[in-house]
Amino acid sequence: MITYSISLHATEKREVSFKNGDINLKGTLYIPKGPGPFPAVVFVHGSGPETGKNSSYSAKWFASIGYVALAYDKRGSGASDGEEKEWSRFNFNDLAGDVLAAVNFLTTHKKVDKSKIGIHAASQGGWVAPLAASKTDLISFMIIKSASVCSVHEDRIFERSERLKKEGFTETDIMEASAMQEVEAKTTKGDNLSDDWTTLFDQNKSKIWFPRVYGGTDPFAKSLIDYRNWYTTIYDFNSVPYLKQIDIPIFWIFGDPLLDKNGPVKKSIETLKAMRISGKPYEIHSFVGESHNVGERKYELSLFNWLFVTNSYNEYKFRKH
Repeated sequence: MITYSISLHATEKREVSFKNGDINLKGTLYIPKGPGPFPAVVFVHGSGPETGKNSSYSAKWFASIGYVALAYDKRGSGASDGEEKEWSRFNFNDLAGDVLAAVNFLTTHKKVDKSKIGIHAASQGGWVAPLAASKTDLISFMIIKSASVCSVHEDRIFERSERLKKEGFTETDIMEASAMQEVEAKTTKGDNLSDDWTTLFDQNKSKIWFPRVYGGTDPFAKSLIDYRNWYTTIYDFNSVPYLKQIDIPIFWIFGDPLLDKNGPVKKSIETLKAMRISGKPYEIHSFVGESHNVGERKYELSLFNWLFVTNSYNEYKFRKH
């Protein structure tokens, strides 16, 4: 039986930088006390302008149990390079490239065990992490929290529908909004549905739900066109094909399907359970009463035990309490 206790002060902290091409990324490295080498983990951001500070608690926790932890500022955020508000019109390949740059940086550190570098990803990072892991053999495990295991478009339709439902709109309102979004997406992809899109826009622009989904009164306003041109680059992106390519252990964390309305939790868990039956080394947890941002203390003990088992073939490099 493992006795579990931690001290979030038993670490050394260093400010670091590394590059992905011309982009300089800044972050903080949390290093356990002792000679090492230690396993390591890179934190992958959710959506929005996140910095390494968003992961500081978990990074300290990992360092306290014997992991080197790297939490960096997302491109375009904090002290990292990147275009202003790049986080709002992101590119999955660029974000995955930043993760790979972080992993490669860790391989140069003398206290890092290169055979045990993992990723801790949350929300949007649940799309980025499998893509990054499919491009390298340096990533040996992952922890993924509150990810949508589906396409970006499925996630968007789900989130908007749940938001409208929460705001008191009817099932008819929600069905109309979803149908319009489907036609919009197909129009953007070049399916020659411009007339259908224009008709739906004119039919719905006076409805009470419309301003909660669309802005303006022109179906081909520049702002909408610019957004759709970007959206078509991520519309079909789905983590499942990349998950099928990799066979590393993954610890999945979800909130309560009844409370987390940011993504289709129930469908995501069902997809992962099917993949686990096919042989994927997955451990899946869903926490009753938790929403999208699952509290770390809910899963820390389970994660601690999973990490110990995952790295048990080299036990002396894992700090036991």
